[in-house]
Amino acid sequence: MHLGDLASYEQHAKRSRPAWWPATADKAPRLPEATDTVITLKQPVPIREGDIVGYIGEDVPASMRSLAKQPASRPLLHLELFSGDDVPAYLARSRQWANEHLPDSERTLLVLRKGDTLHKEANGAVAFTLNRPQVLPLAGMEVREVDGKRWRKVAKLSGDGGAAASGWVLEEGRLASPWEWPGFEVHDEASTSGGFRHNDAPAFAAYIRQEGPRPPDSPFYQKLGAWLDSNRDGEVDEKELDWALRNRSVAGMLARLVVRHESEWSRAYSAARQATAHCVAEQLGPNTLQCIQDEIPRAEKLPWWDDVAAGVAGFPQSTRVYHLHPGGLAGNFAGMSVCACNRDITLDEIRMIVSDELIRTGLFPRSAYPAVRCTPADVFVRMLNTAMEDYEITDCLDKAHFLANLAVECDRFKTTEEYKNRGGVIPSHWYNYSGGADYHGRGLIQLTHDYNYQKYFRSAGLSLSTPSSDVASDLSLATDSACWFWRHGSAWGDLSGIAKKNDFLFSVLGVNGGFNHAAEREGYVLKLIEKFGTKNCSTNKGKVVEKYRFSKSGISQSKVGSAIWKRYFGDTDELP
Repeated sequence: MHLGDLASYEQHAKRSRPAWWPATADKAPRLPEATDTVITLKQPVPIREGDIVGYIGEDVPASMRSLAKQPASRPLLHLELFSGDDVPAYLARSRQWANEHLPDSERTLLVLRKGDTLHKEANGAVAFTLNRPQVLPLAGMEVREVDGKRWRKVAKLSGDGGAAASGWVLEEGRLASPWEWPGFEVHDEASTSGGFRHNDAPAFAAYIRQEGPRPPDSPFYQKLGAWLDSNRDGEVDEKELDWALRNRSVAGMLARLVVRHESEWSRAYSAARQATAHCVAEQLGPNTLQCIQDEIPRAEKLPWWDDVAAGVAGFPQSTRVYHLHPGGLAGNFAGMSVCACNRDITLDEIRMIVSDELIRTGLFPRSAYPAVRCTPADVFVRMLNTAMEDYEITDCLDKAHFLANLAVECDRFKTTEEYKNRGGVIPSHWYNYSGGADYHGRGLIQLTHDYNYQKYFRSAGLSLSTPSSDVASDLSLATDSACWFWRHGSAWGDLSGIAKKNDFLFSVLGVNGGFNHAAEREGYVLKLIEKFGTKNCSTNKGKVVEKYRFSKSGISQSKVGSAIWKRYFGDTDELP
């Protein structure tokens, strides 16, 4: 219980039942041997990444139910993250190591400082001046290069009063690695109740009765006051706390505070807090006092520190430990993506397959459709990410193969449709498509033949009478149809499965039906694999090669595939 939150004590009440229980090796939950006590497992249970280790427990706030109008029971999880080690020394060593050894590619965070300016456009007029620091992940952030300098677009930074600001900031000098722990501050705080120690019940009660002075705030609480007291009246009220938690920059700073204080889970600390709570509750009225008295039997069962410290080797003996915010820790490393799996691709990554000129002037300049012609690159990237997510093209290696083929099929993002001959003459081979010339290649991966159009329309939930031209005139359909073809439209099956095996030659055959521009596609896929950090991917580690060989491809085991390869390249084993 936090002394400043007695009126909402039920919100912070701890459970009298275990919040979770370890699973057995076969992952089946097992019943606890006893409740309201600490159980040391007879045999340690190995836990691997992704394993389920327990289940959220139930809170039964019987004494507070009528007062707080809460349900009789609800699932709750209380999560703490702490360390008994010398955290300041660790942070110092980590920062030194990161500065000396990590390459620029590992600097995945943008650190904004108080006084930094956001510009309306890259290298343009100032739009906003930051009044607080901010640390943001680079993943998905738009980038532009102007006069040899890189700019990053940051969006919806919250300022005072809830105002949101967006703009461009110069990248130079503002990148950091998560291992530099940017924005993290360590405070050694003897108390968690302002200037009062947890056992200063009489002094705190006298202060509440307005009969005693409030001691001066510690340096830690002075810092909190500077951040939270938005109206500068010397007090922090509930509205200001709510504002701070909703304000992106303030919440980010709070989440990076590392505070050393006594754990609430020791018996001595719990007993002292109960005494303080009882003393203070007397000043707040009989209802609050009754609630506290009813909760004390439950609270007496909760301390576990002493039992664990006595029975678990290496567990901190001192109850004064460093507490870290779980969200702040996770957020610090959230931007550290070792590869492109399960995240959006960025405009910076698209530069591997799109020319700087098209990024500057717009994509698909040779399209016959005004709605598609000169589409801004950032608009297209968002559309592409949505389509890839919808079709579960989420693996970094899969993305590399897909985009390498995509780039060639749409003429390096210049068109969404097969070109006619000079003078607008229909090429003769269009008449060979099933259904006639109207079913020529459209979309970013050229959809052809009436039966393929019909399969796609059915899959997309479109009417079979949809004009075939829509696949070229509507960029969302042009993009969506490409992802559909990759997963469902190829005569060789799901190309994602082929790409995840890093069988590049097979994926080219699945898209093109042959090996047109295969060497160019190979160049693209190798660039993307490097840019996506696939060599660091735990799923695809060991699958990256410098050149793709026919003898290592699945097409070498196919009579049809082998015949097509031989028709293009004879007996050679590599692309010329």
